[in-house]
Amino acid sequence: MSIDQVSNSQTQAINNLNSESVNSKFGCSVQFMYAQLQMELASSNKDKALEKISSIRVDQQTSANYTSTINAMRDLKSYDCEKYGELPTDPKALEQEIANCQAALNDFTSLKNDKAYADAHIGKNSTCWVCEWSTHDYLFDNEYVKDAPGFDTLRCGGRYDRYQVMTEIDAGIEAFSTRLNALQNMQSILNAKTASEPATSIISDCNITLSSNFTNDDLDSWIASLEATQEEIGTDIQQEMVFIQDYMGQYNSYTQGASSAISEANDTLKNVARG
Repeated sequence: MSIDQVSNSQTQAINNLNSESVNSKFGCSVQFMYAQLQMELASSNKDKALEKISSIRVDQQTSANYTSTINAMRDLKSYDCEKYGELPTDPKALEQEIANCQAALNDFTSLKNDKAYADAHIGKNSTCWVCEWSTHDYLFDNEYVKDAPGFDTLRCGGRYDRYQVMTEIDAGIEAFSTRLNALQNMQSILNAKTASEPATSIISDCNITLSSNFTNDDLDSWIASLEATQEEIGTDIQQEMVFIQDYMGQYNSYTQGASSAISEANDTLKNVARG
């Protein structure tokens, strides 16, 4: 039985057995008092089960957030920090560079797809394109990429040369795309939170301190830490499910007890009516 079935299908019977309807029909009989006690016990177990269900949903979402974080770290294993530059670990720096890198990628993609743009700047017979100054500044001023060899081709003309041939544009699209993907993965890792209230940082909970110049060994260690904690969350979920099954069993038992008491009282009233 699913969690939603626990919280929905087994609620109707106990809701129908309310004190007013039982009291109006049977009065303060022994059967009524017993039924009322059974209803209270059933309601208590229902509430406990629903609390566990809510807790499980939170844990399941947290586990899903762990999975996303682990996948982001695995994706970073294909990123070469030496070639494309270290990655900032400050959230504000990351956000700013993501915007700058995306703008540079858009610039180079536009140059490749729209030769009319280049013709307007240099001439119809030219084999060179002119990139934006903001793109050029990104290549020379960004502390993380200004010395990265993956961008050397784009800087070959010097600090004030914005002319790019098609091979350089292709190289730029590849380099910007690679770095942008890594930046976004790093941002996802830094922003990963638990689903609990108050939410906490997943990497902080696992005592992970991210480094800008990480290695695959670093990533393997971080992933192992995340997986170990995620496994503990899974164990907690299984234990919570055991509690829910127990509360469900007690709920069913007490509901049946209340129904039986009401049925017995009803039979008594019929016998009295018949004389």
